[in-house]
Order: sequence, then structure tokens, then C-alpha cells
Amino acid sequence: AKMADKWPYPDDFNPRAELKKKSEKYADYISYGIPSDKLDEYDPLPENTLRDLSAEWVGRPLWELWAFGKVYQFYIMQWALQKPDSPELKAVVRFVLRLSHLAEIDGPSAKKVLKGLSSDLAAGGMVAPTVADCVAAAKSKLQALHESTRRTPYDLGAFTVHLAPLLAAVPGDAASATASEFFASKDWGHHLCRAIHIVGAQKTHTNFTKAVKPLLIGVGGYGLVMLAFDNQTGLAVALKRQNMSMIVEKKHEERALLELKIASTIFSPFILDCPYAYIDGKDLVLALRMLSGGDLAHYVKEAKEAAKKAKSHKTGLSEKAAQFYIASTILALEVLHSHQFIYRDLKDKNLLLDATGRARLCDFGLVHDLSTGPAKGRIGTKGFWAPEQIVKGGTYDEACDLWTLGVCAYHWSTGTIPFFDSDGEEAMNEKTCSGAYDKTDPHLTQEAVALNSAESKSLFRPGLLSLCESLLVIKTNERLGCKEMGGFPELMKHSFFKGLDWNALNVGALPPPIKPSDGDINADLPKELKNTFGDWARKEVPATATSTFAEWTRVNAPVLETNAVGWLDANPVFFDSKEMRAEFDAKPEEVKAKALLRAGLWSETIKPPDMPDEDGGGGGGSGSGGG
Repeated sequence: AKMADKWPYPDDFNPRAELKKKSEKYADYISYGIPSDKLDEYDPLPENTLRDLSAEWVGRPLWELWAFGKVYQFYIMQWALQKPDSPELKAVVRFVLRLSHLAEIDGPSAKKVLKGLSSDLAAGGMVAPTVADCVAAAKSKLQALHESTRRTPYDLGAFTVHLAPLLAAVPGDAASATASEFFASKDWGHHLCRAIHIVGAQKTHTNFTKAVKPLLIGVGGYGLVMLAFDNQTGLAVALKRQNMSMIVEKKHEERALLELKIASTIFSPFILDCPYAYIDGKDLVLALRMLSGGDLAHYVKEAKEAAKKAKSHKTGLSEKAAQFYIASTILALEVLHSHQFIYRDLKDKNLLLDATGRARLCDFGLVHDLSTGPAKGRIGTKGFWAPEQIVKGGTYDEACDLWTLGVCAYHWSTGTIPFFDSDGEEAMNEKTCSGAYDKTDPHLTQEAVALNSAESKSLFRPGLLSLCESLLVIKTNERLGCKEMGGFPELMKHSFFKGLDWNALNVGALPPPIKPSDGDINADLPKELKNTFGDWARKEVPATATSTFAEWTRVNAPVLETNAVGWLDANPVFFDSKEMRAEFDAKPEEVKAKALLRAGLWSETIKPPDMPDEDGGGGGGSGSGGG
């Protein structure tokens, strides 16, 4: 019976013990993939799919096809970079691909992207004056072109308009190339169609139960969270189940729908995304990206306990770790705010780490959509609220997240919440509204009297006090990062982030400072389940739920395409039959290098020239995702 219709757990079931028993095996599945003999074959490509798609694109510009998504870009890139007599097209493909993976364009990586364009054009035989004209044309539209690539699929009109000056300046076939040329080779077209068909297929609960039995890893407010794997790709997901009766009775339908909207429409490597959503019996299900590294709160707590044991004043994360995870949070907030969403619950418990230590913001149940008007109320966690959230009857905007970012910067670096007060919530609120907090902590200043100079030097975090003072500002329009203060680009320039390569962080090429323990699912489970979940599972779904959640089921193509590109970069025949994959894997490396599709080409190309070749720029095995 479906889990949503019949409660499957006995009264004496111990979730914590069950997770401990199976954690190592399931962690291996996440890290190294599901054994191929456990996976199903892919569905065959429907007849005439290639012919119909080819006909749809007859005579249309190649760059329109490019704008449709990452899988399209992956195959066009492979095709273009292996064409023997198209140096100009190759140069533009590399340039656009590298530009789209930059976090910001004011730093050295943007200059390297332009330098790469210049080098590629010159290597193709273009004379110096023409190369200079092409680079000048690209530079004139760099900001606008970069912005037009920030969402997937691209805004086709903006992208083609801003790319036009470069295409006009570049001789050769970069401007005249059509999608028909790509489809002229049936091999390339077949690979693209097959990948699109597999990646875009809708999933339901049966697609996540055959390869490996789902494992309980979490208990939420409305139901359970299960670790499961796609029967065909091996993709690891966290199935967040939410009982519809409970949601309707508590009048939280809008919150559930907004969480779905954010998790399934926002595309960012710093936001926990949702590849699939579906309804299973009485439950709404979000198939979220599985992150097995646990939340940042675990590592903050670990640092405090280690300091206590060592009788050290070093009670927060390391300097590099605090910088890395605060920067990751900024990139998550930037994309949320660009979609007019206020997060409102920023804290270490809501930042999840993957198996490599990279972080994503999760849990969007308290988000407010500014397109519906300003926010109201004390929503979030006490001690983290901004002053404007505490004022009764007041309204506020996204600047509240910048205040809370300051609270997190202080907390993660020192191990202490700046406005905490043992006297309770009202005392914390008074401290918050006054803006007063301890600035003598040795992590913030070198003037602490109880420390010797050597220990003081080791604890001090350069720029931390200045960052906190810039964010923990009572006047919302004076907080660093707000629109009036130059937005997120100015925040990224703060001295606290000195030495941080924002673009390397954005493409996953910056090594995380925390490496979660191998062979473990870092989840916090109780020893027993609430009986109420079983009671709700036996209730009938309210009639209103059918219409309220009529459009719940969906496929998040941008997220799935990112995963697909990661898999394909590691194994170019990932979407072929088991026999073809085994045959490809058995070939010598020199034969693979001459294959139609080349492994590693994507990860090599997206990095600007001279960017450090650190682990994580490309793909991985089943379940690891990519990009």
C-alpha cells in the first residue's frame, strides 16, 4: 500500500536506530552511485521525436537553440568545439559559456573571460585589429549579456539582442550558424532528443521505490522525509512528504504552494531545489535534491564543543569556513531577492551541506513574496529578527535578511548569537531594537584584555566587526547590500571577503573548508515517531485540496538539466543503454578522447582561463549532480 494511505511503521519503530544501521550503505549510494544492475533501462525515444524537433528548428539561429537550457548548450558546445573549420564559432561558444558561469563581472575572472575570447580568436587566425574590435564589442555588452544568462531558460529576446554586437563584429560562421546545421548530423540530434526526453519525464512515487527502498531521514511539521533514488538515473532525492489534510486544516495552503514555487522555479547552486513534485495518495511530495552533509548548525556546535574541551576561546567556525559559508549565503539571498522573495528565517539550521561541503539554503515555508505587498509579523527565529520585524503592526522588505545575515556572520564566527539574552524573548527584542551587542569578543577585536598577544592574533577575524557594523544597522536603507547602498555587488566587495574568488565559488571550483564525514547520512532523527502522523495518514483528504493543489505535479527542467550535464560530462553515454555504457567504459582512454562526445569538455570550458582546476567543476556519478 502507498505510504500516504497506510501508515507503515509499528508503534515501537526507532527511526534513529534504523538510520544508524543503514546510513553507511546509503551514503555510498549517494557518493558512488547505485549499482547498474539495480537500475532500470531508460524509456525508448518516441518515434519521430528527432524528425519533429529538427523540423521545428529549420533555418532558425543556433543561438536561439542555445538559450533553451543546459542540455542544449552541452551538445551544441560538444558539436561546435569539434568542428574542424569554425574557430570563430568555437571562440564565441567558449566565451558565452564562461560568462554565464560567473557570479559577478567586476572581478579578475571577468577579465580572464575576455582574455580567453581574445586568445581563442587570435589562435583561429584572426588579425589583431579585428580581435580588438570583437573584444570591445563583447565588453560593451558584458553586464547586460551576463544578466540575460542568469535564469534558465534564458530571456531569449534579451540574450540575442545583447549577443548581437559581438556576432556582428566576428567574421565567419558564428553569426550565421543555424540550428539546422546542428541537426544535420543525426547522431548529435539523436543524443540531444534522447537526453531531453529522459530528463523531462514526469516522476511519481513508483519511480523512487524500486532501485533502493526509501530510508527515513527526517521528520517535518507535516510529515516525513525519505531518502530515495531514481530507478533509472540513480539520482538521490529527499522526498519531503506533507499531509494535505494537515496543511488544509492549519490554513497553510499558500505557504506550501510558495515553497513549491521557489524550490521548482529558482535556479541557483546555493538554493535547495526540487527536481520533481507530485501527489502520492494523501501527501504532497517535493522530491528535493539530497544533501547528506547535514546542516551548518552541526558544525557550529561541533566547533563550540571542541573549544570547550580544549579550553580555548576559539568558539566559532574557522576564518575560512565562516567566510565561505557567509559568502554562499549571500549568493543564495541575491537570487531570492532578485525574484522578490524575502527569506525571513536565515540561520545555520537552514543551510545544508552536500557530501563535498558545499552549501544550499533550504526550507522556504516562511518566505514572503514581495510581489503581493510588504511583509508583516515576527516570522522566523527569535534572536535573529531584524528590528523592523519586531515592531508591532509594522511592515518590512528584503532588508531584514541583511540584518539576519549580520547576526549569522557574528554567530558563525564567534559561536554566540549577538542579541541572545537568558532573560527571554522580550529581553532579546529590546537588545535587538537598540542595536547593542558585544564588540569586545576576541574574534572581532585584538584589544581583548584576557588574552596574550599570540592567542589574540589567532582568534581575530579581519573585517568581521566592520561587516557586522555594516549589516546590523537600525536604518534599513543604510545596511550594506540594500539597494540604496549599492546592492549585493557592494556587499561582496567588503574586506571580510578579501581573497575570496566569488566566481570560483559560483562554479563549484572553490574547495569547501568543511568536509562532511564519509559513509554517513548526517541527519538528526528522534527515537520515536509522533502518533499524530499515523492519525493524519488515515484521514480523508478535504475536497478543497483537489482544486487548491491541482497544479502541484511538475518537472523542474533547469535543475534536472544541470544534473544531466554533470553526469554527461563524466560519462558522455550516460543516457544510452546499459550495454553501450559498459562498452564505452571499457574502451581505452585514447579511444574515448576521439569519441563523438568527450568527457570533461564541459567542466574544462566553463572555467575562465587560468582558473585553478579544483575538484567539483564538473559532474559526478549517479546522485552527485553537477554544475
